[in-house]
Amino acid sequence: MSDNNAPSAFPTPSRTELRNTPPQARGGAWYEHHVPSKEGMDLRDYFAANILTGLLANAHNDVKDNDAVRSITEFSYDLADAMMLARQKRGAE
Repeated sequence: MSDNNAPSAFPTPSRTELRNTPPQARGGAWYEHHVPSKEGMDLRDYFAANILTGLLANAHNDVKDNDAVRSITEFSYDLADAMMLARQKRGAE
C-alpha cells in the first residue's frame, strides 16, 4: 500500500521568528526571519520504522542475510499498512 496521500508524522507550519543578530553583525538589531513549512516524515514510514525497531530489538541475531532483512522490512510495512487502514476505518486523517 504505497500511499502518497498519507499524512505527515511531524508537519511544521511556516512561521516568522523574531531574531536578534550578534552586536558585531548588525549592531544587535532585531529582524524577522521566515521559517518555511516542512512536511515531515510520512506517517506510514514512521509506523514502519517503529515496527522495524521493535522487531530488530527482539530478533536475537536471527537477521543475518539479505533474505531475512528483506522479509523483516516487508513485514514492517505490511503492519504499517494495517495500521493505516485501521486509521482510515476510524476516520482519522
